[in-house]
Order: sequence, then structure tokens, then C-alpha cells
Amino acid sequence: MKLNKEEDIIVEGPCEIKILTGNIFIQGKEFGDIAIIGKGTFSVSTNNIAEIETNCNILAKISHLGWDEIISQIIQTEGTTIVLGSNDSGKTYFCKTFINKTKNITYLTADVGQPDIFIPTFISSKIFPENSIFNYTEFYGYTSPSYNPRLHVEQTSKIYEKTKSKINVIDTDGWVRGLKAYMHKKELIYYINPDYILLFDERLKNDLPSMFQNRIVIVNKIPRFLFKNKLERIRSRREKFIKYFRDSHILEVNYTDVFGSRLNHNLSTAWGDMLQFEYGECYGYFIDKSIIKGALVALLNSGKISGAGIIRNINEKIEILTPEKKADGVILGSISLNDNFEERSLRLLKCY
Repeated sequence: MKLNKEEDIIVEGPCEIKILTGNIFIQGKEFGDIAIIGKGTFSVSTNNIAEIETNCNILAKISHLGWDEIISQIIQTEGTTIVLGSNDSGKTYFCKTFINKTKNITYLTADVGQPDIFIPTFISSKIFPENSIFNYTEFYGYTSPSYNPRLHVEQTSKIYEKTKSKINVIDTDGWVRGLKAYMHKKELIYYINPDYILLFDERLKNDLPSMFQNRIVIVNKIPRFLFKNKLERIRSRREKFIKYFRDSHILEVNYTDVFGSRLNHNLSTAWGDMLQFEYGECYGYFIDKSIIKGALVALLNSGKISGAGIIRNINEKIEILTPEKKADGVILGSISLNDNFEERSLRLLKCY
């Protein structure tokens, strides 16, 4: 099979590509002999002409995406790049390609629903080529920035300032429709003040502030048939939770670390407000006990988030399922996971 620089092929792995002549590029990596591809879909391109043999499932031939060329130009000038577009337009794949082409880079994933670093509900950064899971993370606590846009912007900006380097790339979520989404992304851009704004949707361009228009680069998106639907995105989040909590144990923390002072098995108090776990005559706030057992939490060590946990039981101590070895602080999130790691919203309800 022959490839030329005007077109890419989309392949599905796991599979193998043998390069007979020329060279090929997959997610920013150059191959001149054999390319072993893992599970998933990948774009394959060449910078001239190449001939290959493969057992990959070839899903499509498309016009050359041109991502490698854009990334190479940005690397020459350095600076910060923020990537904007709808769900599954190729933003995360683009960022992975970016990382593979430069190696020395700070990667920040602000997509709390489909993060490439750590697990959903967290905003995280990783400095390459270091081997840690993340270098810094903040617990947003929900799977969409629409839940609390201002908090999302503040946490993303904080992480950026703490971990930025000469070259930075910021992956964002797919919330790009509606006035609130526009206000959120505009505020994020103002705070970050990026050198490059990569848009996977040209329709977003004209509404952005005039001061940023000369920083915009329009990027070709991946074919629409590769987009995930809502159920597939939920399934992807579940798989990330399962993987993280696979080798977990029970860690006990003090009741007051989470809910304040315990009055009885059903009631606690914190700074003048009551919190109860069984509905009845209600004063203060209420959380359903069946949902609080499963609440996703962030765990802290010495004032820094070190990992995540799931509340499993509430007694004199709070029992938390986690792969982490220790914690001296707990932050309660806004989702709960059942025994199958399926997510539900967790909300404090005001009693009336």
C-alpha cells in the first residue's frame, strides 16, 4: 500500500505496520522499519512517499491533517498553546502528538470529564519527560466545567502558574456551545494568556476577543465517525476509575476530617449547621446515606493532593477505599461511584 504526503490513513489496532520504503509518522513518532500499534485508532502519515504492508483495519483515507507541521512551527517559537474544540474533535490526540514531538513540555489537561492525566474530576499537569503520574493536581470534583465554571478557571490557572515551562500545551473539554461555555473559555484564555489558540472548529473564531485573533490557528479535526457518543464517554470514565482503584485498600480517617463533629450515626454539625444522612425531620443539610457511601474524595498529604478515594463506610472513623498509603486531609467531591464504578451526582440538599 502506498502513502503520500497529501493524505493520511486512519487505522485501528492492535496491529503491525511494516514500512517497505520511506518513513511514516504515528502520533508524532517517526518509524522507518516496523510500527507496532496498540489498541485504539491512529492516524498514519508520511512526509513524502512511503510504501507499507499492514494487518491493521484501515478505517478511512483522509486529507492530510497537517498536525505535525503546526506543532513543529510552535516548537520553534516555544510558548503556551491552548487547544479548543468540541468533544472528540481530536484535541487529546493532538496533545499526545505534541508531546511525542518535543519531549520537554508541560502538559496540562483541564478536561475533567475525559482527562488524559489521572482520573475524571481532577485537573492535572505533567512535566515531560518525568515519570510521575502527575506533577500537580487540583480536585474540581465534577465531570463538567459547567457545574462551577469560575472554580474550573481558577484551578486551571493555578496549576498552569505552578508548573509552566518553556513549552506548554493545555487540553480542554468539549463544552463549546452556548453563552456560558463562551464566557468560560474566554475567561480561561484571559487568565492563561496563551501564545497560540488552536481551534478545532472554525466557527468559534469570530466570537473570541479581538486581542487574541492573531494568535488563532485553525486545526483540521478528525473524521466525525470517530467521535464518541455520550454513553461511550461515560464508559471511558468508568474504565479510568476501575484502573485507578484496582489495587486499593481501606484507609481510615477521622470523622471530623470530612463532616465536622459527629453527634450520632445520622447527624453531624459543622460551624452552626447540621448535616444528616437519613431523611426525616430535617434541619440544616441532608445527604442520602446510600449516595454518600461511594462519594469520590481527594486525599491530601502535607497540604498537597496526593490521590483519590471513595467513601465506603461511615462510623466513628470514615473508611475510604484508595490505592494511596496515607492521607492527612480529605476533600469531598460532587459525584458518587457505586460498586460498579458508575457515577451519580452528589449534592448537599438544604432542609426546609
